[in-house]
Order: sequence, then structure tokens, then C-alpha cells
Amino acid sequence: MGVSGGPDSVALLDFLRLYHERTGSPPGGIVAAHVNHGLRGAESDADEAFVNELANREGLRFLVSRVDPALRRSAQGESPEQAARALRYEALREMAARVGGDRAAVAHTADDQAETVLLRLIRGAGLAGLAGMQPRRRVHGLLVVRPLLTTTREQVLPLVMDLLNPSPDQGWRGLERRALPARGRPDLTLCLALVHHMAISANVPVESFLAWLGSLGTSLVIEFVGKEDPMVQQLLLNKDDTYDDYNRACFESSLKKFFQVQSSLELPAVAGGARILYYATPALHAR
Repeated sequence: MGVSGGPDSVALLDFLRLYHERTGSPPGGIVAAHVNHGLRGAESDADEAFVNELANREGLRFLVSRVDPALRRSAQGESPEQAARALRYEALREMAARVGGDRAAVAHTADDQAETVLLRLIRGAGLAGLAGMQPRRRVHGLLVVRPLLTTTREQVLPLVMDLLNPSPDQGWRGLERRALPARGRPDLTLCLALVHHMAISANVPVESFLAWLGSLGTSLVIEFVGKEDPMVQQLLLNKDDTYDDYNRACFESSLKKFFQVQSSLELPAVAGGARILYYATPALHAR
């Protein structure tokens, strides 16, 4: 199973381990496979160490593959996302073959599915593209299965919070309590809309993308990540001056044109870049 170290993949790993035990399957059938893209320096190494520790704690075999998306991107002329995705699935295929496996489970959720369809819609995809990710599909020669594809992140998070953070004021549980004051309301769509990723990937001005989100008429949790973040820097490579004003002040100004910001939460910075979550409700009169 591909384990990034995020809550979704940790929850799926724990579920598969317990299911394996309850069905009496022979031991050794689950392998925690981690792909280190190296895009976030020490943080990427910390993710790898965390997955290694988690696998050891659960008595599972751990495999890791280190890849270099920048090298492939320059050689193949691919976007950063295309290069990272191709290398990730190629690495998972190689690790599966190493242990005699023919498939890998990944932890894409219904939220990831919605983001995928939304991004493809913005790019003008046809019916095939708008069908989104498939529960089972061969990708780069690897059979990929997605057991959580009809499960929302809101359903997944409670399953993993105690496993990752015993203290109620730390990590995801503390974040959930502080950043989502209206949790449980029927109008709240839990959507960590990675605006920087989706807008820049689609080559759409950030304000235009926020305007489109605002037109949906639903409450969102929206994340802003500063330019200093290595992933954002990768996304901005070879872009024109469309994103010259990509900064926190401009982002918040645009956000308030289409949403009413009810609360915000500043997360630990990455490489000096700001990371802020905003709980935003639809503006009564979008400007």
C-alpha cells in the first residue's frame, strides 16, 4: 500500500491491517510503501521516518523509494504534477514487484475525487475525464485500487486522530476544533481547496478561481500557501506574470470579494512560506 504519512493513508493502512487480522489472512501480506519526492527537504525526510516508525509499530514491512521529479520534468518536458505522479506510480510498481505483489492500494477519498473532477472541468475535459478516478485501474503498469474513493475526508479523520495525536489539542484534532467551528452544519462542505495548486495547475488567475468557488454557494475551508513553499515554487516554474501578485495580502483581498471569512488558522510555515486555513461562507453580495 502507498503510504504518504497523511491522515488518509494512515487511516487506510490501519483499516487494511485490522481487516487482514480479522479475516485470518496470512501475515506479511501488507507492505507500507513510501515514495519520497524530496520536494520539501527535511519535511519529506520526516514523512519517510514517520511512515517507517508507523510500519514498525504495526509490525508491517516498510519499503521506500526516493525519486527526483525535477530531473524527470526537465528530461521529459512534463509539468511538476505529471512528473511526480509518473514517478510515484512507477516507484510503487517497482516496490510491489520486489515483494511479489501485483497491485497497490492508495488512499484517495471522495474529497480528492471532487477536486480531480473540478480541476478537469476547469481544463475543459470531456466525459471520460469528468468521470474522475476509478476504484480499480491500471496506472503505469500497476493495478491501483482506491478503497476510500466513496468515503469523505470528514469520515476518515476521526478514524486516525487518536492514532496520530493522543492529545486533543494537537495535530488534526486540534486543527479540526479550531478551524471548523461550524462542523456538522448541513451547508458546510469540508473542502481543503488547495487554491494555489488547482488555480496555478489550470493556469487560471487565483481571483478568477476564487470567484468560481464563490459561485458554488457553499461554505469551504480554503488553504493558502505562500510562494516560499517548494511545491508552489515548482508550480510557478515557467509561468508568465499572471501570478506576480501571488501573496497573502492579495489572496485575502480576493477571498473577501467572494466569501465572508468567519475564522482563520495560521499553520506552521514551510520554508518560510505562510500557510493559513480560512473558514469562509458565501458572501451575500459578491463584488
